[in-house]
This record gives sequence, structure tokens and C-alpha cells, in this order.
Amino acid sequence: MEFVPRSGDICAALYSRGDGVTFHWAFLVIQDQERGFKMHAVDDSSNVWSYQEGLEAFRANPDLVALVKIGSLQEDHSTLEAVQEVLKTRVLIDPAGFRGRFSCRTWFTAGIGELDEYAYVTVPDKFKLENELLQVATTAEMARLRGVRRISECCELSG
Repeated sequence: MEFVPRSGDICAALYSRGDGVTFHWAFLVIQDQERGFKMHAVDDSSNVWSYQEGLEAFRANPDLVALVKIGSLQEDHSTLEAVQEVLKTRVLIDPAGFRGRFSCRTWFTAGIGELDEYAYVTVPDKFKLENELLQVATTAEMARLRGVRRISECCELSG
């Protein structure tokens, strides 16, 4: 089901890496019809990971292939600042603490678990959500590689 992003929507944002199969995973809280507040884990050339955040003109970003609503801010409960605090302090940027390979995707999945624990999003199965997001992004990426790009890759998953 397509949706029009609205201020306060908490979204999963997946960005093309240009290879058609892998993506950069981030959270995006919609500010208005053009901009959102992006929160994500990034690594530098020496594989040192850090948390970054900031405003992004998401409609103008050609690498954004999937924007999926996973929750909404609530004035009495989940503010942008509260979501930021959880992602900054509760979701560790610690590759040694993960089994297997640490990535922005593993950080994102851990973030979903923390946001669900605080009831900022409701995700009964974070791994099912991860797989659904990957399907949405892969479909959009295949279209993008054929020269078709739509911001309507936005959708709301059933959970």
C-alpha cells in the first residue's frame, strides 16, 4: 500500500549502493514533504563505525530506493529527541559485540528491537520486517537500474 510521508512518520530508509543487491540502512523521521531527519551507522575507510544524524532532502536523494513507514512520533510518548536518544545510546556501534559481520543493516535491526522495546514502533518480528524491507528495496533498485525512479517506492508494511 502506498503512502504519502507525513511529518512525524518514523521510516526505514534504504539507499542503493549501486550494485543492485546491497543497501545502506537508516532511520528517517519525516519533517515535511521534502526533508527528514536521518539517523544511521556509517563506517570510515578503516572500518571504524559511528552514529550520524542530520537533516536530509530525501526526495532529492537519487540513491533512496525504499522509504517505509514503521511508526509515528507521538507528542506524549515518542518525540524525535527520544528516538534519537535510544539510537545514540542504546544501540551500540560495537562490531565486536555482534556475531558475524557488523554493518549498518545489523545496527538498523538492533535499532528496531530497541525502538520496539520502548514502544516507539511496534514490530512483532524484526527479522521478518528486515526481509520485507529488503524485498521492497530490491524491487525498487531493479526498476532504478532500468532507469525508472519513483519516490512512490514509499509504502507502509503491515508489520
